[in-house]
Amino acid sequence: MYKYFLVIVFFISGCNNAKEKAKDAISKAGETVGQSTTEFAKGVTEGVDKSLGWEIQLSPTLVAKGIKTGKFKIASSSEASDNILSLYLIFTTDFKQDISIKIIDSKGLEYGRIKQGVKAKAGEAKFVDFIFDKHTDIESKSKFIIE
Repeated sequence: MYKYFLVIVFFISGCNNAKEKAKDAISKAGETVGQSTTEFAKGVTEGVDKSLGWEIQLSPTLVAKGIKTGKFKIASSSEASDNILSLYLIFTTDFKQDISIKIIDSKGLEYGRIKQGVKAKAGEAKFVDFIFDKHTDIESKSKFIIE
């Protein structure tokens, strides 16, 4: 009887060991899938950013007045799609004047223009929304000329 008991204990512990190994394998597989999915999503995002290829061109005059640009976003207004340029501006000096932005397509044709007053103190940095006409749909590979 004692022999059967040892065989049953050995069999049960072997099953538990197999269960634990299976759990570890599943856990590691899930972790790998999660990492792969994250990397895939990151790659898609970077690919989309590169393919859209927007370019910001700040005039030498504005640079001389102490303005720098940071990140920017393209957004949609309630009236139209992709007609807002939300531009992060950094001011190293006090600034108060109109800023003009032209949008040029990949073939060199202008298709959007806006002039807007901007005011900031030295050391300030903020997003400024430039809302173009509702007919302006900001295309990929466009250039924003800021003067």
